[in-house]
Amino acid sequence: MTYPRNKIINLQQTQYYHCVSRCVRRSYLCGKDRFTGRNYEHRRAWVENRLLLLAEVFSIDVYAYAVMHNHTHLVLYVDQTDNVTASDLQILQRWGRVRKLDEACMKFLDPNVCNELTEFELRYVANRIRIIRSRLASISWFMSLLNQYIARKANKEDDCTGRFWEGRFKSQALLTEKAVLACMSYVDLNPIRAGIARDLQGSKYTSIRRRLKSADVAKGDKLTPFNRKRVSLEKTFLCTLRLSDYVKQLVVIVKQNNSQSSQIIKMGSLRLNQTWVVHSTHFEKSFGYAAGSQTKIDEYRKLVRNSIISPKLLN
Repeated sequence: MTYPRNKIINLQQTQYYHCVSRCVRRSYLCGKDRFTGRNYEHRRAWVENRLLLLAEVFSIDVYAYAVMHNHTHLVLYVDQTDNVTASDLQILQRWGRVRKLDEACMKFLDPNVCNELTEFELRYVANRIRIIRSRLASISWFMSLLNQYIARKANKEDDCTGRFWEGRFKSQALLTEKAVLACMSYVDLNPIRAGIARDLQGSKYTSIRRRLKSADVAKGDKLTPFNRKRVSLEKTFLCTLRLSDYVKQLVVIVKQNNSQSSQIIKMGSLRLNQTWVVHSTHFEKSFGYAAGSQTKIDEYRKLVRNSIISPKLLN
């Protein structure tokens, strides 16, 4: 059964989500076209740069990503605390980085003329801020501003019109800590699994490669979201994990997949067994629209179904 997107993304149940977007007909629109010989590799950088910009603008953390030749994987965390505590000025300033602000909002941001706003304009701006604030905590808006931007830029380069992506993105709710870690591992290891990279350092346009380039693993830097210039009051379990430990468990997964051996992986208080390794390798096949323990998935499915069924149908 297919469920509406606004029912699957339920922030009261989890703030972690795995989002996937695929190019039309899974064509290699971000890689080398084997028919024409044209190379579109630079478009993967477009996606990565746009993604990291949106991470600065939205109240959404990017915990993992992989930009492949014909699809993208993202592990996102909606930071509701950041969204609530951000000032009205910050909300408008962030939104202005990705969308054009109207005249009233521009006047509100200008200290020289903000006092000249009429009562009607102030009410209008307050309503716009309320709307924009809700959008900045919306995964749907995040994905829309990512995918639309890339589609328009690619179509302009190709001098054509039409779809670049298959349709709306696919999302999976991540219900447990192990599910989040398994999904992050699945995303970071995508290039190696696809055979386009030999190791983590060679996995271009992935979160793990960016972390390895920007952090000193020997010092055990914390595994943190990307491009977060503001400090959230909300703590998540990932804040206690170290990058060096995460890298080690990625290497173990690769070795176990190659040798079919079994080894218990320790990540903080978590003990990850062979079943978890299988999930981290075949994540999309292992789970549907929600991932986690069977108990958590059953609870989530029940909540989604109950929110869809109307009172008339229950009578």
